[in-house]
Amino acid sequence: MADGSGRRTSLRTGGGLLNLPLDIMADILSLLPIEDILRCRSVCKTWYGLTKDSYFFKLQFRRTFYHMPRLMFISKSENSVFLLDGKQCKAREIALPTVLGRNLIVMSSCNGLLCLASEESPNPVIISNPITRKYIVLPESVNASYSFIQLVGLGYDPWNMKYKVVRSYIDNSKFTRFEIITLGEASWRQLDVPCRVVCGRNSRPIYCEGALYWILDKKFHYDGDGCILAFDLREEKFGMIALPPNIRMPTGNPGLYNGSLHLLNVAGCLTVIADECQFLHIWQVMRNRDRGFSVRYRRSDMHCRWSVFSQPVLLDWCKDSLLLSVSKFGVYSERDLVEYFPERKQYAGHHIRGLPKWFRSCSFKPNLISPLECWLS
Repeated sequence: MADGSGRRTSLRTGGGLLNLPLDIMADILSLLPIEDILRCRSVCKTWYGLTKDSYFFKLQFRRTFYHMPRLMFISKSENSVFLLDGKQCKAREIALPTVLGRNLIVMSSCNGLLCLASEESPNPVIISNPITRKYIVLPESVNASYSFIQLVGLGYDPWNMKYKVVRSYIDNSKFTRFEIITLGEASWRQLDVPCRVVCGRNSRPIYCEGALYWILDKKFHYDGDGCILAFDLREEKFGMIALPPNIRMPTGNPGLYNGSLHLLNVAGCLTVIADECQFLHIWQVMRNRDRGFSVRYRRSDMHCRWSVFSQPVLLDWCKDSLLLSVSKFGVYSERDLVEYFPERKQYAGHHIRGLPKWFRSCSFKPNLISPLECWLS
């Protein structure tokens, strides 16, 4: 429904809202949450056609850049994800694609797309939009064919408007190698790392504002207990973020939870979390292209001593509360969602309909963009 200039024309089908020009109607519908957009497709043929049009996909995609990320939960089997609808306290299950009869792991998330791959085999790597159920399979890698463990990160270069995929893998030298492919390219390219690094085995890459980040394995980096590897997707160059010296892997009473160090994208800000038996340490890492990185520290007293079985994981936080995932009996047991209010020193449990008994989470901005369009653009 566009003229020669690409401008949306009007369509008259009776009265009311349907008499609006299509570009105005598209503008209104693109403001809705993704669940409401999908419901609008059942209202009439006009809205169905409009919300299936590539013009609408791109418009809604641009809007999501200004949306707060939502929580997506990943099941233990990794064959489905659950998108949280906080207002209705329910989670919508979405099946993930199976390629060659193999269930793959959700490695990373970026702007409504998921990157699926195996930890032990370099191929295949899949980019999927779980909302539209569409996906693409990336070209096979030759360089990583001898890797025995890999992590794959998906990121977006906002300056060139391109999605890029970075694979880290450990070769026979025991150090991490990296390669990259831009969606639309026919093959992977090797990346040069300024020093020998080993990424943490359980440190999946996190995307945040034009860069990918990994936690480095402290056993192989003697300058400090914690360090983050950053990869600028525009310049395609690596850099190191030296964390404050007070970041320590907690040690203490073996009967208590000894904590962990992990990365999150919280409200569009790279966040380092160190949790121990009674305190939650939070470092927000701010990136400035001219001045580099700065770090802001916050500590929250949890007012209880977590047992080794609880394994609390920070998922998100609001102005006055923290959302935690707490295990009932251990790391692979059933988990509960708990909200903690530090000022009031209170906890509140949340029952989410449709949530699996075991899950991990990632931040997610749902949209209707097609992975194939990203490949061809």
